[in-house]
Amino acid sequence: MKYFLQYCLLFIGFTSIVQAQDNPVKFLDISDGLSNNSVTTIFQDSDGYLWFGTYDGLNRYDGYNFKVYRNRINDKNSLSFNTIYDIEGDSRNNIWVGGSNGICIYNKTNATFRSVEYVISNKKPKYLKDIIHQTSAISNNMVLVASQNLGLISFENGSFVGKHIPLKAKENKSNIDNYDAIAIQDDKKKGHSWIYVRNVGVCSFDYKSKTLKVVYPLSIEVKAMKLTFDGNLWLGTDEGLFLFNTQSGLLSENYFTNKCSVTDILTDKKKEVWITTDGCGIYKVTGTNKKAITSNTVKDNNLVKSNSVWSLYEDKSGNKWFGTLRGGISMLSNTPKYFKSIRYNANDPAENFILSFCEDEKNNLWVGTDGAGLKYWNRKNNTYSNYSNKLLSNFITSIIRDNNNEIWLSTWAGGVNKINPKNNTVTHYSCYNPFTKQTEKNIWFVYKDAKANIWASATNEGSLYLFNKAKNNFELFDKSITNLQCLIQTSEGKLWGGNYTSLFSIEKATKKIHKINIGNPVRCIHEDKDKNLWLGTQEGGLLLFDRKTNTFKRLTTDDGLPSNTILRLLEDKEGNLWMSTYNGICRFDKKQKTFRNFSVNDGLQSNQFSFNAGIKLSTGEFLFGGINGFNIFFPEAIKGYNQQNNLLLSDFYVNNQPIEESKTDLISEWDSNKIKEVSLPYDQTTLSLEFVALDYNNADKINYAYFLEGWDEQWNFVGQARKANYSRLPEGKYTFKVKTTNFKGGWNKEESLIIINVLPPWYRTWWAYMLYLLAGIASIFAYLEYHKNKEKLKYKVKIAELESKKEKEIAEKQSSMFTYISHEFRTPLSLIINPLKKAVQKESVQNGSSGSDLAIAHRNARRLLSLVDQLLLFRKAENDADSLRLSTINVNNLCNEVYQCFVNQAKEKNIQYNFNIPDHEIEIIGDYEKIEISLFNLMSNAFKYTPINGTINLNLDENDREVILEIADNGDGIDKKDIDVIFEKFKQINSKVSVGNRFWNWTLYCKIFCRQTQRFCKLYK
Repeated sequence: MKYFLQYCLLFIGFTSIVQAQDNPVKFLDISDGLSNNSVTTIFQDSDGYLWFGTYDGLNRYDGYNFKVYRNRINDKNSLSFNTIYDIEGDSRNNIWVGGSNGICIYNKTNATFRSVEYVISNKKPKYLKDIIHQTSAISNNMVLVASQNLGLISFENGSFVGKHIPLKAKENKSNIDNYDAIAIQDDKKKGHSWIYVRNVGVCSFDYKSKTLKVVYPLSIEVKAMKLTFDGNLWLGTDEGLFLFNTQSGLLSENYFTNKCSVTDILTDKKKEVWITTDGCGIYKVTGTNKKAITSNTVKDNNLVKSNSVWSLYEDKSGNKWFGTLRGGISMLSNTPKYFKSIRYNANDPAENFILSFCEDEKNNLWVGTDGAGLKYWNRKNNTYSNYSNKLLSNFITSIIRDNNNEIWLSTWAGGVNKINPKNNTVTHYSCYNPFTKQTEKNIWFVYKDAKANIWASATNEGSLYLFNKAKNNFELFDKSITNLQCLIQTSEGKLWGGNYTSLFSIEKATKKIHKINIGNPVRCIHEDKDKNLWLGTQEGGLLLFDRKTNTFKRLTTDDGLPSNTILRLLEDKEGNLWMSTYNGICRFDKKQKTFRNFSVNDGLQSNQFSFNAGIKLSTGEFLFGGINGFNIFFPEAIKGYNQQNNLLLSDFYVNNQPIEESKTDLISEWDSNKIKEVSLPYDQTTLSLEFVALDYNNADKINYAYFLEGWDEQWNFVGQARKANYSRLPEGKYTFKVKTTNFKGGWNKEESLIIINVLPPWYRTWWAYMLYLLAGIASIFAYLEYHKNKEKLKYKVKIAELESKKEKEIAEKQSSMFTYISHEFRTPLSLIINPLKKAVQKESVQNGSSGSDLAIAHRNARRLLSLVDQLLLFRKAENDADSLRLSTINVNNLCNEVYQCFVNQAKEKNIQYNFNIPDHEIEIIGDYEKIEISLFNLMSNAFKYTPINGTINLNLDENDREVILEIADNGDGIDKKDIDVIFEKFKQINSKVSVGNRFWNWTLYCKIFCRQTQRFCKLYK
């Protein structure tokens, strides 16, 4: 069905298409970290940092973040004031900050501020508390300060005590001490500086004579002064801009046609003069033009956000920085935009949601939007037509031109539409699925193959359709192919399509289909000049597909891509691949295998682009559409640039404290006011290192990698993160290295930023190890000495053992000899005892007495025989050969015999000797000989230690359990502590203790007569 297409033709020209200016502009304000939106002065130091003075503090900018310095009450090392009017740097890398209350000098080595003093008329130094208009480092050894009430002050040779310069008036009048010095301009060629003094005029400060004198009296209110290349002076006043001829003293006409208050003047590297004003915006003077031309105001190109521009500065890279009143900072980049951004002025944002493109035979452009219908852009006339009715949908997903120059559109919820540009008619086509009995309206793309066949693919589980020219309708090609997002025909004639998970190889003639799993949605496919097949996926990166093995190689953000979602692929003349993504545009150099990324700062409409919005025009231009219009550019025109990244260590924290502020004693080496080496105690090794590559044009394109040599095993690739953290580093020497990417996508050579020495604890220092070594040597020596003494002792013990063995052998021989002799004694004693026994018996029969001398002799002979037997018994005992010989013993008789043996001895010592026994007989079972020996020994000891006229009693008694033999005397006693040991073998004690009434009782129980008897008695009981 055909409809006549009504359209609206708009003859608006370029006013309807906003093109960004040739150089991009960057805006910074308090939302980016700036301390205050009123920026009064700008300066770039020797390291490359930019410093901004505001009404509320000092700001250091590194391309990413602001570091703010403010006054801290009661902190003498902080900034003395927050209202700043001027910033300057000297040859010693100090930052001079002038403001509402004097000057503070920032020392980078210890991150502290200090105030300066001045001397006037040889008086005592005073702190400078005046309002500062300008500070100028005119040489390595001199800094000039222009103040409101004290005039010009000179600081020389690094001193922070300045000398006040009096003003010499004309006509030999007296010097003026109090005057208002507004501006300073160094004229090195003539060896002096131009000083403008309010209400006085242009003055000259001579470097040799150190004098200031009036040269040209002027009464105009000068706010800014700048020296020209030919030695003249630009004077910015409340009325406008004037050029002052320093040779003739003539003042030019006002360069402004209207009254404007000039705030700052800059002559850039191109010798163009830039003028900022308070309320009139920015102006330029170029060439020999005698009038200032408005350059960038808020209404025109949005260069600044406020027409009150107070400061102007050109950095080392040629970027221009503008500080405004309440509008923050603007940066005009010196790098031109390669991308022309095209957008439509419309209230409806959908007008700039671009989804598709198509070029017609007239090189004009059809543009499909996401919700705002179809537009036709006549590039020659720079007009566009809006086709707003008779299309079944305003969501134009794809556009192609057939061989008849008719335009085919795929739409969302509107099927396929064909436009005949000749008569502006529209034909609608539906895609009917005979298997589902449904008409598919959500068509994602239309495609024309090499044989001019028209294909259409539906999404939302839709199928692939082929246009039947004979029947003038779309027919289902294959129900197994669903949700195709893209389709191309390669050089061998095959069709390749991708859906949400897979890649399809399609042969139209045979309908042979091969499906390869990819795992991600395939959004675009491109065959390059080298017959390589590239797949752009959603969230899966860029894939190089091998058609022989059906495998692919994946490239992702880790390889340099700005995003893992590739929306559209185009190839330039040099074989580079250009792709739109969700994070800008990327160029892939297949030879170098590097990515170069572009963002909104390069002039892109935004960083987000659309799926099907990409086309290569017949002119060689590339178009990529996104959410804020589209970009058009020549890929060959985008060249490289001279990238000089100034890589710096911006902050270094030790245990969460800035090292410059609180731990300067840890810094062991400086290099041009930069920390090069630190020495850290072992307990202060929690480190945080922040680094930055100063590039104010391309900061968003720089990726970083860092490596701590001595600790890290490999480089840490951290993208745009600029901070490294380490904790508990062991002692040793470490080198912190950082490298960055360049504009080609490759990596620059790494740079060593700092050397870190971690000191060991005292117990791991060299002198501690020396002590350990000495202690080890001493231990070894002590051990050797001990071992030596041990061996000596072993030798002595061995000798002693040999001697003991020898002595034992000798003693054994002696004992054997003694035993032999004892045996010899026993025989004659036995021969003596028997006759005596007979004689005693005979005498006893005859006389009836047993106490004769013969009886005594017989008794003692027997005793002598008993002693010999004891010797033999001792020998047996030594050899453990002795044993008990048990028999029934009459204890009464045994005791009587022992008693009778000591009767004569008692008489000789006049000892009262008593024997007390019971009336009945007492018998025990025991070894008669051993009991007798024990009793005899005890009695012998009693007589030995009992004095003359003493008393000895032998008592015999028994009870139910035991027989008691008691020998008691009144001699020297035995200490109670020795009583328990008197029965040990060969035990001798020396005791002279008297117990009780000088009688000591030796109580002898049968159980302790001897060891054998003790064992027997215990067993017997």
